[in-house]
Amino acid sequence: MTKFNLVTMGADDRYERLVNHEVDVLFAGDTFTLEKSIREVTTGTTGLAFAYPYYTAAVIYLGPEAYVKCANDQKRYDECEGLAICAVNTPEIRSLIQSFFPASIITFGTFPEMEDSLKNKTAGCNVLVSDTYRIYGSNAGLQSDINSGKYVISENAISRNLLSSVVRWSGELDDAIWQDIVEASRHSALRANQIGLSKDESKCPMTSLVTKSEIESEEEEDDISFFNVPYCVGNQMESFQSHLGSIALSTYGFGNAYLPTIDAPNFGSLECDDCKDVLKDGRLRQIKERGSINCAVFLDRARNLTMTSLLTLVNVQYCKIISVAIFQGKSNAVNITYIDEMDYSTFPQEYDIIAGKKCFKCLMPHTY
Repeated sequence: MTKFNLVTMGADDRYERLVNHEVDVLFAGDTFTLEKSIREVTTGTTGLAFAYPYYTAAVIYLGPEAYVKCANDQKRYDECEGLAICAVNTPEIRSLIQSFFPASIITFGTFPEMEDSLKNKTAGCNVLVSDTYRIYGSNAGLQSDINSGKYVISENAISRNLLSSVVRWSGELDDAIWQDIVEASRHSALRANQIGLSKDESKCPMTSLVTKSEIESEEEEDDISFFNVPYCVGNQMESFQSHLGSIALSTYGFGNAYLPTIDAPNFGSLECDDCKDVLKDGRLRQIKERGSINCAVFLDRARNLTMTSLLTLVNVQYCKIISVAIFQGKSNAVNITYIDEMDYSTFPQEYDIIAGKKCFKCLMPHTY
């Protein structure tokens, strides 16, 4: 429980510091996008590995109702002349909000700084831009301000972000093993929630027959037990309730729990530079010129999925949704191919999208 150091990271240098071994893993609200997985600029030749998203957050406006409406409408005259925005300084929020408003009315900083600026008007701002998870975890009473009606949250999310842990990725065995340990720890908290394991100090720590001899030298061989995650810290629900809120409406599963959930990662800009018309660049341009998208729907034989299974039907609908978005409402501009084996050499040449398979290495959207 005490063998870790919390390091405060900046929005601009955290990847560099991760690559330089100043920290081992980032849990800094990093948004997982395909663009980052492909093109994130780091020092040297070391890359980054983004894990499965551990939290889905929306970026919203928060503040007095009148000014939140001004921000939603991107209006800065008449009754909105005094609009002033405090934004949490993450690369995603910085890029997003500066595309909506001039820099002169935006102040960037850490969440505690921007939260204080809104409540105490230290920076003269009247609208806060932040991920929802920071607001729910506020230590300054923002949740109470919302409940009392002092502040409102914008009805529409500005953006939807999938937050992931990040580790170094050099292709070496050590990095691969470390990523597996980070991911297994996250998964064990979720799985514990599903099977009813919870925090129990009488069982903490628990040893295991699984050793980490491949990670450390034989002289430092020790045991790894992922039971220690729920027993010593708590399961997924307990962690949520301890840090974000006492009420959790639902959790969705993965691993051994299969639910008809769609959760495709943000494309990012990928190949276009200014992205004024994304249908004129890269893969989307090819799809637009072809006049249809090629979607592969995976029929997992381990789960006995057929073309009429609920998960399969959800995945087909997902393909149609993408078709509607690209081809202005045409849900039939999609070619569906059902597959029961994964041949990664066919991606992305043969198919634009694969639905129904965990496929982070394919660098394509996926559904579960």
